[in-house]
Amino acid sequence: MKKAILPLIILILVSTAFAQNWFKGTFDQALVQAKNEGKKVLIDFFSSGWGSCVLLGQQFFANQKYQEFLNSNFILFFADIAEKTGNEIFKRFKISGTPTVLIVDADGSEIDWHIGYGPPPDKYLERLEKTLKGIDTFKVLSERYGKEPKNIEVGFKLAKKYQDRANQEKALELYKE
Repeated sequence: MKKAILPLIILILVSTAFAQNWFKGTFDQALVQAKNEGKKVLIDFFSSGWGSCVLLGQQFFANQKYQEFLNSNFILFFADIAEKTGNEIFKRFKISGTPTVLIVDADGSEIDWHIGYGPPPDKYLERLEKTLKGIDTFKVLSERYGKEPKNIEVGFKLAKKYQDRANQEKALELYKE
């Protein structure tokens, strides 16, 4: 029994060693901090009952390998559905599943989201790097679609973004165009 508890204690200590990187304040305060530092806000929508959420936390967010990237580009905000504040953020952004990582500008506008997690964590890093570069993000696709509504590729990619967020109505509307 003692042998089983020791690895668990070590895992908790290692995971919480990087927990100080999560913003300690309200979401609106996180937006102000992002504006002041010229960063984006990364919101980790979390549910403790979902294994992928725990795995994302352990393999990516608690991994020292990714700390410099995360801290230099984002204000990290943790939204746990089981907590009142977290639940409010879930509702504000209409998040229906976890894990979802949402990247927003300092004004709170959505840039992009990543739903689900599967190892390896380096692949997840690549997804976030593409988001920062504006590659096929919701924001960029929306802007392009506004200028090029007949562009089938852009419309399809944007529809897929809406579908990923369970907005079937908007996705179908774009697929039909």
